[in-house]
Amino acid sequence: MHPVEPKSAPARLRREGPDWHLALRCIDIGNAEKVTADALQGVCYRNDAQIIDIRVRRGLPVNGGGMTVVIKRPGSAG
Repeated sequence: MHPVEPKSAPARLRREGPDWHLALRCIDIGNAEKVTADALQGVCYRNDAQIIDIRVRRGLPVNGGGMTVVIKRPGSAG
């Protein structure tokens, strides 16, 4: 999950340091996980009860915001 990068990002980085982005407004990480799991139901799995491992992280801001999803079969490497 990546919040939207504001136009002021370079100035805020210089002024506030490397953790400047932590104060940005962003969807609640729990809500993002639920919405994503529901959206992938019927596409990647029949029911989200089949999910056995889930990891959610907030990333650095990107232009337009974004979400990266990696899906692996149980027992696959990595």
